[in-house]
Amino acid sequence: MENNEDKVLFEFLDEAFFNINSFETSLLDLEKNVSDDNTIASMYRSLHTIKGALGFFSFKNLESLVHKTEDIFNHLQKIDQDELENLSFKKDLINLFFKVNDQIKNRLYSVKNKKTDDAKLDGQLIDELSKFNQFFLKHKKSNENKETKPKLSTLQQKVLEQLKQKSNDTNKINDNIEL
Repeated sequence: MENNEDKVLFEFLDEAFFNINSFETSLLDLEKNVSDDNTIASMYRSLHTIKGALGFFSFKNLESLVHKTEDIFNHLQKIDQDELENLSFKKDLINLFFKVNDQIKNRLYSVKNKKTDDAKLDGQLIDELSKFNQFFLKHKKSNENKETKPKLSTLQQKVLEQLKQKSNDTNKINDNIEL
């Protein structure tokens, strides 16, 4: 007879396998169109659901892997579609997601069969995830700086200079007028 912990674990696994299969299906779609917001959002939700449920268990390696991948999707959701389409490394990113997908599935099978996730994380995979996360964090900071200091076009700069000049001329005239 199954105990309650086993039932909860099997319910988690059913949901986790459903979500990782959904992630994989969306990944095939993302491979065709890397800038599809709906696909990116769907993949993020799949990972977020798995990660949230992992919080009830002590599968820290699996949770870490899912969390690092979810962070990348969080960044991807905030990037303009044109920028996504023009990413020079989008194939590398897609390949990384396929590796992550396989790794998550393997770990879920390990949990299902052994009720443990004690296998060491693939250091190279974690390094790749970290590098992409660092890139997107730098990209975010760069865009925040651009938003706070908008760059003016040449025409806008000329108009601004003329307005400043007129303002200075008006101030000079007002200074010369005696009341």
